[in-house]
Amino acid sequence: MVTELGFTAPVKLGFTAPFDVRGRRSIADLLPKSRDRCGIYLLEFSDGLFYIGQAHNVVGRFSQHSKRHGNIVRWSFRPEKRRNLDAVERELIHRAPSLGLTLTNKVHVSHIVGETDLDELLAPDEQELWRANPAKTSAQDVRLNIDADGSQRTRYKRQWSSFRDRDDLSQLLGLLRLYMHGCVPAYRRTEYSFWSVSCMPSTNAATFPRLAAVNMNIMETFVVYHPKHEPNNVLSFVNLSKDRLLEQYPSKQAFYRQYPGTEWWPSNYQAAGEDQMSVELGNFSSAIRVLADPAVQSAAGLLNLDLMRKGGNIYARFHCFELADQLIGEESGYASYSNQMPLFT
Repeated sequence: MVTELGFTAPVKLGFTAPFDVRGRRSIADLLPKSRDRCGIYLLEFSDGLFYIGQAHNVVGRFSQHSKRHGNIVRWSFRPEKRRNLDAVERELIHRAPSLGLTLTNKVHVSHIVGETDLDELLAPDEQELWRANPAKTSAQDVRLNIDADGSQRTRYKRQWSSFRDRDDLSQLLGLLRLYMHGCVPAYRRTEYSFWSVSCMPSTNAATFPRLAAVNMNIMETFVVYHPKHEPNNVLSFVNLSKDRLLEQYPSKQAFYRQYPGTEWWPSNYQAAGEDQMSVELGNFSSAIRVLADPAVQSAAGLLNLDLMRKGGNIYARFHCFELADQLIGEESGYASYSNQMPLFT
């Protein structure tokens, strides 16, 4: 399927008119001078999907792609200086979906298409079930015995002890549980490999120390913290899908009327793509009200599922299993990967 978009969208993005490259292994004849080969390229595949990339030598890069993918049908190019490659690539990846292009990129995009590592742990139909009913599907899930030898529990024992001794422990756990149960896809099965929770990490220790942070892919998705000299002034923020939240709250004013004391602002995490924003949740009572909102849970859950589909969790080594125990609960016990599939009927 060769789409009409493959002709019009590239030009609107500043690329050359597309060249038909079916069956080619080289495009050296299209750019015979090596000094003209630095820039951003656009590939269209026979299934109607697209890919945007950068290269100092786009001729060599095309040859690499063609060896791995035999279904490239068209190629477009936009010359750029080396110093501009990262910024321009990011801008074009953000703009492409608005022109109807479905990208196979994993960096700078909001939504992932095609097969992913997550599919091996949580099948695509289970992902859709979770989208439709997070509470029901997560309740039926089984926790995996990741830290079998207990080594990581020992590593963060001191941090957990300090966290556990706080006077507001029950409130902290209640807030974190609300996020975990409402916003994290199949949180028992995806623990560690696709999400982690750090306990009193050193991040921003000199200004706004973290009490806990939930991490996915290469970013924090939910953070509980306090100002340096106000340990009892507990605050939090959540990252979520901007487009999904705007479906329910079309403006900041509408959201602020519902939840006074909150604030939202644009965020620019590389992993989350264009469809992202951060919401400052305020104090405990405010944060609990906001996180209990189905629209907020849906927006946070959509971002989290997309992050998991983009790849594994790079912060697994900072995971505090003692804190996770309190958030997940032990009622489902543990299961080995080999005997825990399938879980949903």
